[in-house]
Amino acid sequence: MGDTTNSAYEDAALDARSIYDINHQTGEIVEYTYVRNPNFNSPWKKVNPLFEAAPFFTHLAITIFFIRISFLLFSVLRLPRFLAELMSALVLGASVMGTQEWVGMFLRPTAHTQAIETMGELGLIYYMFFVGLEMDLTSLRNLEKKVMCNVAAGIAFSLVAGTGLYFLVIYLTRDHPHDHISAHGLGPLFFGACLTVTSFPDLARNLSDLKILYTNVGRMALSSAFLNDLASWIFVILTIGFSNGQGSGPFISLAATIIFLLVCWFAIRPLLKSIIPSDACGTHSMVGAFAFGLIMPPGELQTKINRQLEEFATGILLPLYFVTVGMRSNFQYFPLKPLELVVVVGLACSVKVVVTFIVSMFYGMSFREGFTLGILMNTKGILSLVILNIGRESKALHFEIFLVLLVILMAMTLMAKPIPYLIYCKRANEFKEHNQRTIENIIDHSEFRVLLCIHDIHSIAGLTNLLEYSNSSKQSPIIVFAVHLVELSGRTTAMMIVHDKTLASMDKDNRPSYDRKNVDPIIKTLEEFEKRGLVESVLPLTVVSPYDTMHEDICNLAEDKLTSLILIPFNKPSRANGIYCMLNHKFSSIQKVIQNLLKKAPCSVGILIDRGIGLA
Repeated sequence: MGDTTNSAYEDAALDARSIYDINHQTGEIVEYTYVRNPNFNSPWKKVNPLFEAAPFFTHLAITIFFIRISFLLFSVLRLPRFLAELMSALVLGASVMGTQEWVGMFLRPTAHTQAIETMGELGLIYYMFFVGLEMDLTSLRNLEKKVMCNVAAGIAFSLVAGTGLYFLVIYLTRDHPHDHISAHGLGPLFFGACLTVTSFPDLARNLSDLKILYTNVGRMALSSAFLNDLASWIFVILTIGFSNGQGSGPFISLAATIIFLLVCWFAIRPLLKSIIPSDACGTHSMVGAFAFGLIMPPGELQTKINRQLEEFATGILLPLYFVTVGMRSNFQYFPLKPLELVVVVGLACSVKVVVTFIVSMFYGMSFREGFTLGILMNTKGILSLVILNIGRESKALHFEIFLVLLVILMAMTLMAKPIPYLIYCKRANEFKEHNQRTIENIIDHSEFRVLLCIHDIHSIAGLTNLLEYSNSSKQSPIIVFAVHLVELSGRTTAMMIVHDKTLASMDKDNRPSYDRKNVDPIIKTLEEFEKRGLVESVLPLTVVSPYDTMHEDICNLAEDKLTSLILIPFNKPSRANGIYCMLNHKFSSIQKVIQNLLKKAPCSVGILIDRGIGLA
């Protein structure tokens, strides 16, 4: 990058500009000069300024194509989506395709590097806005003690281990002619911060794909990841603040960032009339985007923003951020030998696994659950790459340490999905014990656990009347888990909502819009049914999932709650109804769900065809 040997560049020196960037071959920060026309020997050289955009859009199209193909291949291998994006960027970067001259000529002329990086940063800002938009801080009120202990232990030991590994890598690369010690002395903090991160969005997607979102391990992992993500954000903001300047500069930057966040939450959140430019505080622009998404009141506006912008931001702009990582990574200069790499990666990957396993065993989880949870807590995402890039740009991390951390992140991500599937999900998905938990095998004078599947408000009456006729007693109490089934639309991952007693005390404005419109009548009906004392207890839940895989979510929930019966209504719509076509489509989808349930359910399945029981 920055090669000026071509005589054409020398002749056009007057029509040139100089900027700073990171050399794709060595990773060093350099100043280079380029002419306004992309490349003199490039087919993209045209007088018309519209043609100068051709390399950028060509690179964008090829990047998206590579990533989408990688998604298909990696999904077959049960590998995370984040790994597909990162590997595609590295293949398109300086390590593989970047070594070919025609790549620089056709796809990535020097003059367009800055445009790619700018659009990548814009994609990152959008992404962090959506991360903040989908976070619900009210869930912090209900975190269990074991979740907080798990997160605290994982972060503390990861920081200590990261500091040790940072100096270990420096020792192993001591013969290299580079100054590895960062200018601010923050290299160990950035190294440790990368190890502490557990990506909440990526973990939620992995849990949904593995169909363990509703299990004990899934809930524990998701709650821990949520708290870990927030803690990582706070730590990253502090680290960025201290890396900006010398003397009192870091403290001023840190204070300005804290004031900005407080103003966003307590002043702008109620008003939402204006926003303070985050860069003026001395922190990264993504902090402002994240804060703006976090303070956005839930409701129809939030849903519309997600529907209109999420695919464009994460599917088109965000891949360019991965491209910038690939452009700045050249593994031809990787500093460690194979054995040294195995030792460093093994130590880095084992820290959270061991710590989480110990905490899990202390709180009574099984060996298999504790080990699975430890692997899941190593799930990495874009925040890890952000920390790496900020550390690299601030000169806190040397280029060679940057490469080592990239390999560590890829190794952790590589294990985050296949290993939990092999040691935890495979047995659960096979439902080997489903013949042991049926209505026929219920022991006398024991709990009768029932999982109700509710499609809409009209199906509740028949289900509750049937339970009333079942005659619950103190000797044989009926425990009801009522699941409202909602078709997934406009989201990247499925989810489950538990409607406990704390829901009533929450501010209605803090709840999702679909929750207020569709779930409230169902929840109120179930609460009234429980108050009548006709059953021992009722736990309302909402499952948001595609109809094609909804049966797996129901089966996993039945397995986790140890239910003996799944009760689901099935009523064909009448042709006299004016909206017959719409209802018939839903009827066909529910019919498919029931057929799949009959094949894979871990317990007995009851199909309620209401011919008047709901009117009794």
